[in-house]
Amino acid sequence: DERLRHAFRLCLARPPAAIELAALADLLEQQTAALAADPAAAQQVAGKHEPPAGSSVRELAAWHAIATALLNLDETITRE
Repeated sequence: DERLRHAFRLCLARPPAAIELAALADLLEQQTAALAADPAAAQQVAGKHEPPAGSSVRELAAWHAIATALLNLDETITRE
């Protein structure tokens, strides 16, 4: 949860509400499961990038989905 909270704060400059954090946690879980079932898809998302030490290509690809979701929020783009 702390990594999700940190990513959220970096993008939106505020802490996430409980429902927002739950939605991100669900997305991360769904992506991790989907990419576990399709390692080729995880590799395609990761491309030539190597995962950090102690991480996997699947985890890198799942976090890519989180970053994409956060960076495409209207609130991230407009920042009132």
